[in-house]
Amino acid sequence: MKIVLTVVLAAIFLAAVWSGYRRGLILSAAQLAAIVVALYGAALLAGLFSDRLLPVAEPFAGGYFEGQLDAVATELPDNDAGLSGEDWVAAHPDTAQEYAEQCFAAAGVTGRPAQRMARAALTMHGEQGITLRAAMTQVYCARLCYVLVTSVGFLLILLILAAIGNLPNLAFKLPNREKLNDIGGAALGAVNGVCFGILLCWALQFAGPVIGRDTLAHTALAKALQAIDVLTLGVGV
Repeated sequence: MKIVLTVVLAAIFLAAVWSGYRRGLILSAAQLAAIVVALYGAALLAGLFSDRLLPVAEPFAGGYFEGQLDAVATELPDNDAGLSGEDWVAAHPDTAQEYAEQCFAAAGVTGRPAQRMARAALTMHGEQGITLRAAMTQVYCARLCYVLVTSVGFLLILLILAAIGNLPNLAFKLPNREKLNDIGGAALGAVNGVCFGILLCWALQFAGPVIGRDTLAHTALAKALQAIDVLTLGVGV
């Protein structure tokens, strides 16, 4: 799967560069703007409607995530007594944040999203009085639904914007600036390709049951894209 993901990410990048070269500077810049608009428009829709998917997602995603919690509990240090994760955290309260991040990482969610989700779960655990296990499961399922709605919404909005942009059927190339059109278009196409790769890796963090929980962490190109990800900073995951 790591090889497949690397090939897919590389193909996306190369296709975007070629597309940018053919489109030219102006249309490539318009596509970059469309990516940003589509992402944050989709995030807005997800914030409004993703909760409606929870009743459908919880039996499946929740069962998968709780299985990861059990696996993490068996690997905790100084846990010869075979304590559950909940009991281990009760005995080591200073490690609650680290433990929660480790649980989300076991399901494939790492980095900033894992930190945010761990904080949200601990807040829910403290304020609502539910178990930490239940809080982490609820946060995971809620974020999964959010990412699903955002991903589908992003694709739909991007297709609509592309269709609107193609209605005039114009070239939109700078006159007498062939090299600037070609080189600038290819450069912005590369930026667009990086953006698409970042968004794919962002969404795949929640695809652990499909691609394997360690696939992103062990794919060099995916790790590099995640390291430079500033595109999704304002998206609520």
